[in-house]
Amino acid sequence: MPVYFTCEDELRVPPLTTAEKKWIERLQRTLAACPDRLELVTIGDPALQVVDAEGARQSELGFGGAEKDGVVLARVSGKPNVHGVA
Repeated sequence: MPVYFTCEDELRVPPLTTAEKKWIERLQRTLAACPDRLELVTIGDPALQVVDAEGARQSELGFGGAEKDGVVLARVSGKPNVHGVA
């Protein structure tokens, strides 16, 4: 899946550098290579939870439900910060 970069004339912030664009393209390739069993969830904290896809369909993922239901396989946090919005 290709990355679609926002047109620079639509931005109110500095445009991406060449290095930043390369990083985003590498991230896209990494996400595209994700095994089918894994899915990502964020519940508003600055982290991503890696969950079992089948378990996620049977879980109330929000408000600690994923942990309670035992479907969280890993937690990834740090840089960059993840903003959970709804």
